[in-house]
Amino acid sequence: MKTAFQDLLSDSEKPEEYLIFSANIPENVFPRFRRFIKRLHFERVRKRIPSKILVSEKLRKTLGKDRRKEKLIKVKFVPIQLAGPAVINVYKEKTLIAIWSEEPSALLLESKMAADSFKNYFELLWETAKR
Repeated sequence: MKTAFQDLLSDSEKPEEYLIFSANIPENVFPRFRRFIKRLHFERVRKRIPSKILVSEKLRKTLGKDRRKEKLIKVKFVPIQLAGPAVINVYKEKTLIAIWSEEPSALLLESKMAADSFKNYFELLWETAKR
C-alpha cells in the first residue's frame, strides 16, 4: 500500500488535483487506515498537492473532521450507500483503487481514458454531495 501511494507523492513538479472517493472504511481496519492516511495527507500538503475528497456521511466526525483541518483540501459527504472499502484515488492519468481490509491491496491503473472517466464520475458525485 505504501508503494502504491508513494507514486502519488513522487512526481509533484506541477501538482494536479488529487481526487479521492468514496471512503467508508471497515471498523476493524479504521485505526490503521487513519494513521496511514494522516501521514499521506501530511506529505500531500507539504508537496502542495490540492485535493478533493468524498467521504461517507458515517465518517463525518472522524475522517471528515481530520481532513477539514488540513490545507489544500475540500471535503464533501455522500450517503453510505455510495461508499465502500474500495477507495478510488485519481491523479494525473492514473487511477489507484485501494481496498482497505485486513490484508489491504491496491491496483494502479495508468490510463488517461480511465482517469478521465473516473474524474467525470467524481465531479458528478461532487455536485450532489453535502458539505
